[in-house]
Amino acid sequence: MNTLEASKTLEDKILEKITLADDEVFTRKDFQGIGNYNSVGRCLRNLVKKGTMIKIGHGLYAKAAISPLSKNIVPRKGLPQLAVEALKKFGIETFPSSYQRAYNEGRSVIHL
Repeated sequence: MNTLEASKTLEDKILEKITLADDEVFTRKDFQGIGNYNSVGRCLRNLVKKGTMIKIGHGLYAKAAISPLSKNIVPRKGLPQLAVEALKKFGIETFPSSYQRAYNEGRSVIHL
């Protein structure tokens, strides 16, 4: 391990992993091997306070951004997408609803 790597805090290491990941949803388990359970939890809570992450459920965190409309901290992706990703992390397979299939296949019609 070089000096630069050794000088990184646990929070720096977690933030680096989050930044480089394609995932939007994270659990503490995603950071096993970086730090112990409690330390990782503390770092994730700090990242929530800083607006880098947002807590979306018990032990579930998502990458965050500032909404251009409300200026509030919000998830970068919609809740339906985050839910699918979170369920996949727990080994639960999801399927699109009949409404989602119709929309994806161009069969949905909006009546005004």
